[in-house]
Amino acid sequence: MNGEGYRDPTADRAIRNAGRLPRPIWNVVKAVREVLNVSHLELVEIRMRDRTTGREHKWGGDTNGEKGSGAVHRRMRADQRDGKGH
Repeated sequence: MNGEGYRDPTADRAIRNAGRLPRPIWNVVKAVREVLNVSHLELVEIRMRDRTTGREHKWGGDTNGEKGSGAVHRRMRADQRDGKGH
């Protein structure tokens, strides 16, 4: 909703997408989960940093990671992670 109480689809979409991992990162999480599953292990949390952009991607909170599952998905730049950001 915007300040006047009307739906704002662009803002709604941006907020919804901000909580999701980018598809290439999510594919890595799924692949790691499948490999661990063979050994009867479970992925609890994962943290990755893109070497080219410096963005850090975190996943954790549940074993499914599907949307609406309550999992934690965060993206941040390295300077924000180190406390040097805005």
